[in-house]
Amino acid sequence: MDELNPATLPQNNNVPPSVPMPQPTPQSNIVPPPPTTPEVMVRTMESDIRSVQATGEAVAQPVTPPPPMATPPQPIQSAPMAAPVQFPVQTAPAPAPMPDVREMKSGRLLLWLFMLILVVGIGWVTYKYGLPAYRAMMPSESAPAAEVQPTATEPSSAGLAPTAPVVPPAPAAPAITPLGGAQTSLTKIETDGTATSITAALAAEAAKTKSASGTLTEVSILNAGAPMSFATVMGALLPEAKTNGLDGILTAAFDPVFSAYLFYDDRGAWPGYIAKINPASQIDAATLASRLQAIETSSYKNLFLADPGAPATFRTGQARDKYIDRFVSLATDGALFSYGIFGDYVIINTSNNGLVKALDLLKL
Repeated sequence: MDELNPATLPQNNNVPPSVPMPQPTPQSNIVPPPPTTPEVMVRTMESDIRSVQATGEAVAQPVTPPPPMATPPQPIQSAPMAAPVQFPVQTAPAPAPMPDVREMKSGRLLLWLFMLILVVGIGWVTYKYGLPAYRAMMPSESAPAAEVQPTATEPSSAGLAPTAPVVPPAPAAPAITPLGGAQTSLTKIETDGTATSITAALAAEAAKTKSASGTLTEVSILNAGAPMSFATVMGALLPEAKTNGLDGILTAAFDPVFSAYLFYDDRGAWPGYIAKINPASQIDAATLASRLQAIETSSYKNLFLADPGAPATFRTGQARDKYIDRFVSLATDGALFSYGIFGDYVIINTSNNGLVKALDLLKL
């Protein structure tokens, strides 16, 4: 096949000459002006009035409004590029240091040592104090339990009204006196139960014995061979006891068995009486002391072996720096009447030295 030769091809003379293609212009930041708008004729009331005045014609002519003010082209301001966002870099926490094995062993050793000391201390305290206290609470097996003798419950002395004296039954066995022991010698004197007979029997015993000064002789007052009770003897020596309520408190608050004594000094013999408070009465010391004040308005002179003379005024005293008593001085030298509560006992006394000797024998 023959190749085509452009030179031999027929030429077309009707082809217009080549028109150069427009070349693109380089881009610029200048904004091109807006395209031209065609002229527009407008009518307004104001333009119509001016047209009629100017032309005199009845039909107003439209006018061309002034072109708008062209604003110079503004260059396009390119926005600054935002700074890249920096994100915080998270790093892994540092690993915790490994505990020292030697310190852990040391701490455990101290803990075990503390617990051992605590256990040993508790055991020692229990052995030292707990066991003796527990043994003290347990009944003793070596000593047989004492036989408890039933006793009749006596009424409380609170609110007792003066009543007829109640004579308790005489004890079947000989009187057990609170002063008993090797330090005193017990002497029995017989009476008919009256104040005169009691005083005469005591005076006869004092004249017969004539003990040395500073000694104390314990006596048991009998009536028809039986020991008299504390309330019976005091009721005989203090006759007002039957009317001022003293007899009732003496019967209810004290054991019937009591101790009478004679104290000797250079001036003669001085009687005294000791009675033990009955715990069954359940009377407190303050109430008992208040009820015993009836003694101060009674014929307490009958307790002396002879008339002690005129009394002074009752006063409150103190014995052994812990016991409170009431006393009154009388005209006779050495005569001093007193009564008071001394521990579990009440002592009615006619001599201060005799009271001191009685407290010594009672170990109070």
